[in-house]
Amino acid sequence: MFKSVIPESVRIREAPSHGQSIFDYDKDSVGAKAYSQLVDEVYKCQ
Repeated sequence: MFKSVIPESVRIREAPSHGQSIFDYDKDSVGAKAYSQLVDEVYKCQ
């Protein structure tokens, strides 16, 4: 359905245990960038 792929990432798994989103925990991580790309795709579909 979408072209974005969210990779498995230690940083993504660590973020909730620190009570943070991936964007707050490590905004420059591969996972955060992938989620941002997905958000952009979703908005373009509306």
